[in-house]
Formats: sequence, C-alpha cells, structure tokens
Amino acid sequence: MRLALMLLAMLVLVACTEEIALETLEPQEIYVLAENDLEEGRLKDAGDTFAEVERLYPYSNWAKLDKALRGGAAQIILRSAIIRIRRH
Repeated sequence: MRLALMLLAMLVLVACTEEIALETLEPQEIYVLAENDLEEGRLKDAGDTFAEVERLYPYSNWAKLDKALRGGAAQIILRSAIIRIRRH
C-alpha cells in the first residue's frame, strides 16, 4: 500500500509537468494513471489508458483485470452519457 501511494504521488507529479510515454511505464503504473483519470471524471481517457495496459502487456495480470473491468467501465460511460443527455 505504501509503495502504491508513493508511486501514485510520483506519477501525479510527473503527469502535472509533462505527457508520459506509456510505453516506458510498468503495467501497474499505467493502471494507476487510468484510475486517476476515472476518479477525475475523464472517462474516455480512463478507458483509453486501461486499454493500453492490455495492448502493451497482454499477458499480465493487469491486462486480465482490465478485461474483467472493461465491461463495467463501458456501462459507467454509457450511464454518464445518458445522465448528461437527460439534464439538457
């Protein structure tokens, strides 16, 4: 947990200053970036970043987790879109 928090802090600092080349990151680092996008409401960015985990590391446990969660993420994006449409 402590390592994850340190990693998250490092990624946030780097992300604030420049664009990160995902190819240079480990799968868990990319996953943390995607989770941050999701928490910040950047749903499309989150989905794209989660997909990069699978593209770059297709046999990792992180990619398997992405596949399992992707259906749920798609439902969240769809529900958010429906809510936005209903508000307008």
